[in-house]
Amino acid sequence: MAAFFMELGIKKSTLRAARRAGLPVRYLHRQGFIYGQDWIDYVLNSGSQGQDEPATMTPQLSK
Repeated sequence: MAAFFMELGIKKSTLRAARRAGLPVRYLHRQGFIYGQDWIDYVLNSGSQGQDEPATMTPQLSK
């Protein structure tokens, strides 16, 4: 899970809240793992529901 924190740049409190909200963590040999698709599903289902359009990561260039 340390790699998960580093890769996404999230805090432990963010992951703790996600786990309480139902994000599955799978354990193997006493180490926790989070599937990428599980995280994506959690984020998509937890996002604000009032937006008409999805947020974009790239800025729109004005003409």
